[in-house]
Amino acid sequence: MALKTPQTISDRFDQKVFNAIYSRALVYNTCWEDPAVDRLALNIAPDDALLVITSAGCNVLDYALTGPRSIHAVDANPRQNALLELKLSGIRSLDYDDFFAAFGSGYHPRFREIYFDALRAHLSPFARGFWDKRVDWFGNPRGSFYYHGLSGIVARLFRLYLAARPRLAASISDLFETRSLDHQRHVYDLTRKHYLLGRDRLIADLDPPRGGTVLEIGCGTGRNIIAAARRYPHARFFGLDISDEMLMSARANVDKAGLSGRISLARADATAFEAKALFAQAAFDRVFISYSLSMIPPWRETIRQALDCLEPGGSLHIVDFGRQEGLPGWFRSGLRAWLARFHVEPRDTLHAVLESEAQRAGASLSYDSLYRGYAIHAVMTRQGSIR
Repeated sequence: MALKTPQTISDRFDQKVFNAIYSRALVYNTCWEDPAVDRLALNIAPDDALLVITSAGCNVLDYALTGPRSIHAVDANPRQNALLELKLSGIRSLDYDDFFAAFGSGYHPRFREIYFDALRAHLSPFARGFWDKRVDWFGNPRGSFYYHGLSGIVARLFRLYLAARPRLAASISDLFETRSLDHQRHVYDLTRKHYLLGRDRLIADLDPPRGGTVLEIGCGTGRNIIAAARRYPHARFFGLDISDEMLMSARANVDKAGLSGRISLARADATAFEAKALFAQAAFDRVFISYSLSMIPPWRETIRQALDCLEPGGSLHIVDFGRQEGLPGWFRSGLRAWLARFHVEPRDTLHAVLESEAQRAGASLSYDSLYRGYAIHAVMTRQGSIR
C-alpha cells in the first residue's frame, strides 16, 4: 500500500487554485514531449485506433502522420480540444507560411482577418465561442500566442527570471541554436546546474574510503560521476542508465575526461539490476541518485534496489526535487506544471518512504530540505563496519 502524506492547508489551497484555473482557461498551449519516442514505443500500424489526451494537440497531429485508422482525442478541459480544432482548421485552410506564423511563431499580423474568413467556419460552436473572444492572442505584435494560457503565464515568469540570469539566458539561446546532438548535450549539461540544486553538495558528502567503490544510478550524460571521480581519485566508479542515448554521451564524456580507466558504465533498469553481472562488483561503499527518482515511475523499487547493493557501513545519497513547502504557492504550481511536461514528478512521500526503507534495512536516515523545500538531500547509512 502506497504511503500518503496528508495534505496541508497550503496544499489544499494550491489544488483549489489550480482547479479553478483549469476549469476556466486554456492550460497547455503546446506539447513538450518528444512524439518520436512515442512512435517507437507504440509502433503505430495502419489498422490501429488511438485514444489520446488532447493537451495542445501537437502529439495528436504527429501521430496522424503515421496513418493510423483513427485517433480519438479527449480532454477534461474542452478548451484544449478547441485549440486542436483551430489547428486542424488551419491545416485545411492555410498555406504553410500563414500556418507557421500563427502556430509556429505564435503571431500573425492578419490573424483576425484569417480567422473570420477562413478558420471559424470549420469550428464547433464551443470552439467558435472560445476563439471569438481570444482571436487577438495570435495577432498582438507585442506578444505571442505562446504567452497565453497557464503555460503562457509560466513562460512569462520564466522570461522574467532569465532577465535576471543573463548567463543562463545565453546558455538557453545556445541550446536553441545547436546544430548537432553533441553540442546540444554539452549545453544540456551546462544549463542543468541552474535548476538541479544540491548536486555538488551530494558529491562533496560522498567521501568514499580509499580504494572504495561508488555507484551512480541514473548516470545520464555522466556529469555527476565525472565530477565525483575527479574529486575522489582513490575510488572506483560505476554508473548505470536505461537510456542508450544518455550512455553514449556519458561514455564520450568519460573518455574526453580521461577517466575511462576508473569509470565503468552499463545499461540497466534502476529497479532490477544485477550489479555482479554488470560490473563484477556485488556491492558498493557509496550509491548515489541525483534527480532521477522524480523521473522513474517505480521509484520506491529503485530506493530498495540501491539500499540492497550497499556494503555494510555503506551509504546511499539522494538529491531530488522537494515539496516546495516553503515557496509561494504560485511558484510551486508553476514549477510542477512545467516539470510534468517532461514527465518529472516530485515525490511528495519520499521522506516517509525513506523512513520505511531505513527501518526495513536497519539503516540510519539523515533528511534535509534545501532552499525552502525546492530540493531535498538524504543520506541512508547501513549498519556495519566501513571497509
